[in-house]
Amino acid sequence: SPQGFTWHGGVIPSDELWLKLGGNKARGSFKLNMQVVNTLHPNAVQNTFLLAVFKASDSISNMETALSQYKLPVKEMQTMKWRQWKVRVFFSGDYEFLCLNYGLSGASGQHCCLWCLIKGTDMKIPPARRTPSTPRTLESIKADHHRFVEAGSVHIEVKNFNNCPREPFFDIPLENVCLPGLHLSLGIFDRLYKLLENSVQDLDLQLAHLQSPETAGESFIHFSQGLARLHNLQEEVETLEQKKQTFQELLAHLMLTVPDFENNPVVESIHRNAAE
Repeated sequence: SPQGFTWHGGVIPSDELWLKLGGNKARGSFKLNMQVVNTLHPNAVQNTFLLAVFKASDSISNMETALSQYKLPVKEMQTMKWRQWKVRVFFSGDYEFLCLNYGLSGASGQHCCLWCLIKGTDMKIPPARRTPSTPRTLESIKADHHRFVEAGSVHIEVKNFNNCPREPFFDIPLENVCLPGLHLSLGIFDRLYKLLENSVQDLDLQLAHLQSPETAGESFIHFSQGLARLHNLQEEVETLEQKKQTFQELLAHLMLTVPDFENNPVVESIHRNAAE
């Protein structure tokens, strides 16, 4: 085997070469890179190859403009051999980027999971008490998107098509997607921290009310109620911001790919849904 290659104690089959394609955005720039997993330290700089970089967000329109040249090579790599090893390509990134690549609405969609068709509301049910969800595949995402287009691409109805408003960008099987462990951990911690912060605020208000019930009791109750409304409004604003960004990215993508953009019925439908 080439010097420096490893199969990580049998984790990687001896006849396979694993490559990891990943996207990362930081400080206003987006980077697409590829790493050789058959190395002792796959994340090291010397094992990471920068394929593309641009100073903009990782929206679908920017991806189409900057990264379309890599779509076919990535697809072909998965059917080729390098020397005697079959090449297997994995995909990584934060959850927002993963959903963007696979054409999903994202974490705010009704069917928000990349790997199955569970509804966001059903995620609150303990796994032992809920019905197993149907797994997604690369082919099922493409089929759901085709049904969405055939029905007129009405964005407000995308939940009826398992939240697949676009085709996948890179054709990499879902079983080859790396779980974004760090981002999931940070997201969970951020959520728990906000819950703790809100609980401590509520406790402070209750203690203050007990200490001075005659002079400040009613005002503290009103303040507490206002604070709860504020938290709800902040969550609604966040959801609306995500939807606005989705509409903007979708329209930008259509501007680049749809002929006669201004008179296209699909675009007009999206404009109407955005106004509503």
